[in-house]
Amino acid sequence: MTKRLTMTIEQVAKKLGIGRNNAYEAAHCGQIPTIRIGKRFLVPIAALEATLLNASKEPSGNSRDGQIRRRKKK
Repeated sequence: MTKRLTMTIEQVAKKLGIGRNNAYEAAHCGQIPTIRIGKRFLVPIAALEATLLNASKEPSGNSRDGQIRRRKKK
């Protein structure tokens, strides 16, 4: 069996323990790397792993940079 190279946004959300909407928001703002094939947005597994590895190496602080910002409800 061949190893999959991509995951759906829903699969990534489940693996990361976040909600589907938060995952789509993170993908939209570039926090989750995506590629588009047709109408589908897919997440390359290698790129996601690299993103998570780099994020874990960054110093943590009180800055809100890189965090998902909620949209204001109208």
